[in-house]
Amino acid sequence: MVAVKFPPSFTHCHASVSEINISFDVYSDRFGLEYWLHEKDSKLGKKGDLYRIIYGPSRRPYPPTLLSKFAG
Repeated sequence: MVAVKFPPSFTHCHASVSEINISFDVYSDRFGLEYWLHEKDSKLGKKGDLYRIIYGPSRRPYPPTLLSKFAG
């Protein structure tokens, strides 16, 4: 999936899973769809390999700065 280009409707962030000590590039949309890709080569996959897909409602605000505009 290294050659995959996500459309502008997807946001990009970094995440890690401490139990396996691996970092990921996470691409998500406002509906809660998330693609987790390996950030670099590891024992569980190569850079760009798909680790998991999450379907469902977003667990964090979209866009991420939305709440900060209304706070305080």
